[in-house]
Amino acid sequence: MYLGEISPQQIRGFIGQFHSIFICLGVFSGQVLGLPEIFGQESRWNFLFGFLAVPAMLQLCVLPFLPESPRFLLMERRDEARAERAFQVFLGRTDVSRELEEVHAESRAQSTQRSVATLDLLRKRAVRWQLITVVVVMSCYQLCGLNAIWYYTNGIFEDAGFTKSLIPYITLSTGGIETLAAIISARYTHTHTHTHTCSVCLMH
Repeated sequence: MYLGEISPQQIRGFIGQFHSIFICLGVFSGQVLGLPEIFGQESRWNFLFGFLAVPAMLQLCVLPFLPESPRFLLMERRDEARAERAFQVFLGRTDVSRELEEVHAESRAQSTQRSVATLDLLRKRAVRWQLITVVVVMSCYQLCGLNAIWYYTNGIFEDAGFTKSLIPYITLSTGGIETLAAIISARYTHTHTHTHTCSVCLMH
């Protein structure tokens, strides 16, 4: 959400895809660290588990030095002076009037919108099929077998006849392919649809 709010409007949709890319990178990193040559041994499981603290500590150390989101400062706090300074830090220039006006326009557009309940969405013919499509796609995602691949890969490959010493590297290839597919699909989405993801969409 933070990356989406501080990114320029023309690439904000692409930045919104980073969430899925980072999930894939996290899985792939876990597979790399789980190789027998690193932490993939019974005596080293505690090091593999403790490695989760490394990115968390890195984030805690860096977070105090990051400026607040200028969109949050302007749209939620109504603090234009701090929002202007934040834009200047992110963009590296003093004239940020165009960016401030874009946020003002976004704020004005949001002020004319109202929240609706789930039942209201189902009743509106204009968005009913979009909502049904999203529900069906996400339901199918849970049934596509991805979770089985993540959690039972070793058993699946062992039943398929692969040797135990080779399985970690085959598993690593599945994580690498998944990460590559996430990057390509995000880039394809940005190139062909120029998706625009506003801060409100990211929060939901």
